[in-house]
Amino acid sequence: MTFLCVVIPVSRKYQRLTRVINHITAVLRICSGVMTSPSEHIVITLYIYIDEDMGCQHSTIKAIAWQAKSREFVEPNDFPELQLPEILSKPDTGLCFSGGGMRAMVTAIGVLAGLRELKLLDNIRYLTGISGGCWAVLLYIYASVAEDDETLLGPFTKPENLTKNILSTIRSDCLLSLAHRNFISTALSRFLTFNAANSWTIAIRESLFSPSNVKAHTLFTWNEATLIDILSRNVGSSLSKDHFLLPRKKNGPFFVVGWSIVGPKKSIFEPGYDEKRMNYQVLDVTPLYIGQMKSSTAHFGNRSLDIGGVVEPFVFSRDSRGPNEGLKSDQLTGILDIPTPSTFLDLETCASVSSFAPGAGLVSSSLVSNLVPMDFNYWSPAIEHPSSTSTLFTDGGFSQDHGLIPLLQRGVKKIFVVTANFDTINFESLRNYDSPDNWKNAKKMKERVFDNMTPSYFGIAEDVKENDYDQNHVFRTSEFEGLVEGYYAAHLRGSGLIHRQMYTTVENTFYGIRADQNFDITFFNSQRCDSWDKLLPTEIYDLLYVNRPPKDTPGCFPGNASTMEFEHFPYFTTQINPCYTKSEANALANLASWVVIDNKDIIEDIFS
Repeated sequence: MTFLCVVIPVSRKYQRLTRVINHITAVLRICSGVMTSPSEHIVITLYIYIDEDMGCQHSTIKAIAWQAKSREFVEPNDFPELQLPEILSKPDTGLCFSGGGMRAMVTAIGVLAGLRELKLLDNIRYLTGISGGCWAVLLYIYASVAEDDETLLGPFTKPENLTKNILSTIRSDCLLSLAHRNFISTALSRFLTFNAANSWTIAIRESLFSPSNVKAHTLFTWNEATLIDILSRNVGSSLSKDHFLLPRKKNGPFFVVGWSIVGPKKSIFEPGYDEKRMNYQVLDVTPLYIGQMKSSTAHFGNRSLDIGGVVEPFVFSRDSRGPNEGLKSDQLTGILDIPTPSTFLDLETCASVSSFAPGAGLVSSSLVSNLVPMDFNYWSPAIEHPSSTSTLFTDGGFSQDHGLIPLLQRGVKKIFVVTANFDTINFESLRNYDSPDNWKNAKKMKERVFDNMTPSYFGIAEDVKENDYDQNHVFRTSEFEGLVEGYYAAHLRGSGLIHRQMYTTVENTFYGIRADQNFDITFFNSQRCDSWDKLLPTEIYDLLYVNRPPKDTPGCFPGNASTMEFEHFPYFTTQINPCYTKSEANALANLASWVVIDNKDIIEDIFS
């Protein structure tokens, strides 16, 4: 008989039963190696005690929270960044990038390169992105693989000067080099060890952030001053300067990226949950805060969730717990004492949630299990006594696929919206559907002539099971006709599908937007561009559209992989992310840059 005395020190933070059981299981595994024969008996004495010196030195951490003055409407002054002189000194402009996987990321990089050529990058106040657009936004702001925009975004070559050699050349410190990595293959390989959400996050890290010289598990904030403030509030905690990454450029734009809340995890297993109407809610993630400034109570089947208020992002975690006391109803901002989580929100997780499209598809198929969820303990700082709820999140594009609405909430008057997630537009059909009634007929005929997102801003929402765009009606429906006609006129001009117009808001209580506000908005849809095509050398034109060569880096799913290079260019697939060849990535980015440059007068007037 063998006697073992095992002492298990447990930090106060981990004294929950499940944590102790994990320790006991490990002890039993050790004991199995100690036994000399199957019949031998082992007497184990376990001593479990709370070690106050284990884990983080502080049981709570201090973070700033904010909420809007009103629960009905949000105003620009509600947002803390609009109190900062470095933000207010920039023109009142915003640049929005849609989702669309790698195609969206590459298109966004091309647009940024075009703005660099026009020397307008420093004039962007807000930079927003969803899903693949979010990847481009966060990498542009935080990637340290290159110090200057010329290297990071890649050089621009006039279309008439393009050669096969230029197209096939991308430096390793250029963000376009990331498009050559097989992101989906990386995620699938990790799925054998981790659940879907963790596999997705690891693939984001290994395919996008690590090659961009962003360390794993890096926290983020706005600037040196906000970092000093965070650390000074939390002296003696586990937080240190080395944990945080600051933006690459001191005068860069303020970013807003979007997540979608699916709902409380328990709600999807209960009667009353409607898979066909997901009631997605939206969280904004910025370098200063995470949350939704508009407070409300959202309903998911038989359960509800209090949403509203924002808090510094580093305290948001999968196992976070709400503070004992949140903001009082008349308190616009304050410092909360929040139980220290075991992990903090890092950049790769921020990008991962915004692009976790599998989350919505799996939920709507009732396949959620421990293998699937992207779940966090959500709590609202706008509640006086917050409580945490295990909540499922998914791709921000299932609720709003541009990041346009956050800019309307902040009162940004000049906005450039980039869509890179739709196939070729049939322009003859498009002109036939320039009114809401005709658009409804088009939906009945199942003829898609537009992206799903943009018409929803005008109260014309697609009936798509996984999307919840009904709440996005922010502009007068009658103004949709002007956008359709503008796109058609741009098509005839051949200078890229780009249209600028003044739009007037209608009241939207979901997002807290008042009626009768005017916004100067330019929509750009990534399509073929005649002026670019006509300038291409014959050899390059044939390469892109006529004599496409075999592709040596096919996508990862049989039957969905492109076997020819430039197949369907520029309408590369977005649903299944293949890795692009260097030539494909360069060509797609160059096309986007050209549209920006070729519409110089419009773009300069927006961002000047």
